Amino acid sequence: MITQIHIPRTAGRSIRAALEKLGHPQNVSHKKISDYVSLTCTVTVVRNPFTRFESIWKNHIPVTSFEEFVDRIETYKLYAPQVNWLDSKVEILRYESLNVDWFRFCEKHNLEPITLRHLGVSYQRDIFWTKETIAKIQEFYKEDFEL
Repeated sequence: MITQIHIPRTAGRSIRAALEKLGHPQNVSHKKISDYVSLTCTVTVVRNPFTRFESIWKNHIPVTSFEEFVDRIETYKLYAPQVNWLDSKVEILRYESLNVDWFRFCEKHNLEPITLRHLGVSYQRDIFWTKETIAKIQEFYKEDFEL
């Protein structure tokens, strides 16, 4: 059985849909690896913290300014650093090379290499990074940049 650790805004719905189509039903929650008792295989997708944060903000309601949202990021537990979901047992795919990583994962686990569908598309909103917002995101997601 393959279980996905769904980190918000990292193509989780696309991976879940593919795994379910391949006969590996998934729960829908955003559980951390430590919330599971025992797993045979776990997989997740991680994403560049800047593009992940942009996607988070584009989908966050109520609408606030980008700068205000950056200032309040620590109050949103769902958008915690990606490292909070991981441990050494999780196989990591990268959002930026997802199709290649997905096909390698399928090959390694003898799965049919089906094409991932693009689900969970972000709304279009303008983003203006400043030196201050960049510094705050770099600090908050410091460990994610090391993944």
